[in-house]
Amino acid sequence: MNKRLLACDAFVEALNRNAVFGAWSFTSARMLAARPPTAAVFVVERMHPHPVLASGSQERLALKVIRATAANGAEDGVAEVESVRELGRRIGASTETDARHLARVYDVESSEWQGERIVGLLSELFPAGTMQDWLATAREHPKSWGPRSIDGVMAWIDDVAASLVTLHAWGFVHHDVKPSNLFVCREPERLPRGASEVRLLLGDFGAVRRMGPVRQFEFTPHYAPPHPAAEAGSPAFDVYSLACCVREFLTPVHDERVSPVHDRMDPAWWRRYPPAMRAEWIADADTRWWREMGVLLSEATAAVGRRPSATAFRDAVRRIGTAAQCRRRRRGLRVGAAVGVPLLAGVAAMSGVAFLEAGASKETEKQPSVAAVAPLVERSPSPLSEFRAQWDRARSESDRFEELVRGFRGEQGAVYRDWLTREPGPSPTEDPDAFATDRLQRAVLATANGDVDAALAYLDDALKWAGQRFELLYARGYVNRRASYWRAGISDFSAALQERPEDASALLNRSLCYLRMGELDAAFADADAACEAAPKRALVWVRRGEIRTLREEYEESIKDFTKALELNPTDAETFERRGAQYVHVGQEDKALADFDRSLELNPRRWSPWWRRAFLTWESDRDETLHALHQALRHCRNPQQRERISHYIREITGDKPD
Repeated sequence: MNKRLLACDAFVEALNRNAVFGAWSFTSARMLAARPPTAAVFVVERMHPHPVLASGSQERLALKVIRATAANGAEDGVAEVESVRELGRRIGASTETDARHLARVYDVESSEWQGERIVGLLSELFPAGTMQDWLATAREHPKSWGPRSIDGVMAWIDDVAASLVTLHAWGFVHHDVKPSNLFVCREPERLPRGASEVRLLLGDFGAVRRMGPVRQFEFTPHYAPPHPAAEAGSPAFDVYSLACCVREFLTPVHDERVSPVHDRMDPAWWRRYPPAMRAEWIADADTRWWREMGVLLSEATAAVGRRPSATAFRDAVRRIGTAAQCRRRRRGLRVGAAVGVPLLAGVAAMSGVAFLEAGASKETEKQPSVAAVAPLVERSPSPLSEFRAQWDRARSESDRFEELVRGFRGEQGAVYRDWLTREPGPSPTEDPDAFATDRLQRAVLATANGDVDAALAYLDDALKWAGQRFELLYARGYVNRRASYWRAGISDFSAALQERPEDASALLNRSLCYLRMGELDAAFADADAACEAAPKRALVWVRRGEIRTLREEYEESIKDFTKALELNPTDAETFERRGAQYVHVGQEDKALADFDRSLELNPRRWSPWWRRAFLTWESDRDETLHALHQALRHCRNPQQRERISHYIREITGDKPD
């Protein structure tokens, strides 16, 4: 992109002067706010005529213009037109109670500007501004605004949670919940004021996506989970953002030092603010209410990896407020209007852990307790508890690094790694062994997720503090081998073998490193030593047979492969290897038998068909053609497919397309 589109003065002047965006024509337009280079917001006078707008709709509207092309030039970057348009239709046609908490989207249109696709969202305008404006003014002039009540703050939270409940029930995720996207509504006919003169609606749907995998999307880092890409397309993303917003609702001063992006919210954050300051901001908030809200927010942000739901978060907030009302009744305080709307049927809490287990004090023993109040999700072990239990089981079966890596591959392994990296881990000076185990666990999960550089860094730390332990040296050698750092792998396996000279796995891995470097004699020596150390392991005989093949010792390699097949008679690849050696010594019948046996064990292998085709090339062209067609059917390598196609054309006489 040559120019920053929405920071471009020409674009702003053109819209201000012409009041035209795509097919829309307005009476006038002026820029309200800009966020270069991705978005700008304009206040526009209503255009006439427009079939989408009802006769009673606003004369002044909000037009948000968003880049629809990602930074790398790919389409479907920031704005997804169809999702936003469908959501706008759902909001306009919905009669559900909670839908009134969503700002109306009247139309969505795509246009072009200086060779770039941009999207305009035409929505209702809120003259009272956003919650961010309200909070900033209230913090600057607290005395003129006066303290809020618990019921008023609970009404704000309930408004935002209700909007997310509806949005998620419809299958959408907002991805950008923050105070500047929460619009202040002062229309009693739309949202009754009740306990608060300020009610909130969720708007700005430029980052809305359908639930499910999301390639690219827009978000605000301060309100996004620690790993946004992992939670994209999940309701948990919005629940985390909601918890961040609620913390700002409850904070009497704006504390930039406390960022929920990288650190879990401290459940005791309320202690930072003296009682007098808290009372100035929220008049009737008792200490217990502050403490319980703090624990709720802490656990809501920590539970993002376990997929919390907006419904359960809203339930938890309501029950905390109900318990606070009971305490105020006992103290003779006036209780504000009831907060909340009926639960939306059919929206169930997702699996995860219960949060907020506050023990009942003497003050509340005779009233409804807030203990174990409204779990965010159903009780189940936390991911770290599950990981450590699975780790103990895996270590009891095998302490080999490669076996541990194999057991933690996949999506669940990524979740475990995400949670483990949030923990600081044991101190290396106080407990070096525990520190080494922690770094080994992180290295296993990093390797299982393909991040070998991080795995090597973890293992370097472990070796620095725990000393030259076989298990750590072997693990680092394995990671170096995976990363094709052959010389470093040889060094690590050599150090490990000084601790255990007859370890067959270390010998096999060092043999492979030597083999990849072309040092056949050293590779053969290690493979030979592995055969002596573990004669009942099929892999050691296979490795020695491979090296003998490269040394053109075909008769000896046949013996090694035969020994391996005696130990593992279902290894299709070893049958194919032995068949190839039979071809070298002129025993074609035995070679064909081995190729056929390999295909019986694994019919999807293409290479046995390829080898078989050349054995029958002179004797049976029909059989050769059949074998080549089967090889082409199962082969996925483009260059090899071209070679197979060439030989097929040579037999059939067809010319290439």
